[in-house]
Amino acid sequence: MYELDLMPASELYLWLAYDQISPIGDERGDIHSAQVASAVLQSQGAKITLNDMLLQWKQTEKDENQEAHDFFKSIQKVQKNGR
Repeated sequence: MYELDLMPASELYLWLAYDQISPIGDERGDIHSAQVASAVLQSQGAKITLNDMLLQWKQTEKDENQEAHDFFKSIQKVQKNGR
């Protein structure tokens, strides 16, 4: 039996709220890696911020979807206009 099976829903909601404040898992690891990388580069004189070093997982997916959306919209326009 797992601890999650015994956990009351109220405690699970508290953990979900805590995760919003202080992420647990991969996202937190990405932040720590970005901190180390930016500190190393800054020590060598680079003008870089923590945000410059953070991986942008979600933004990349949105950009790819937006490009596909724009492409299909342009095809629809051409079909409507007959060109």
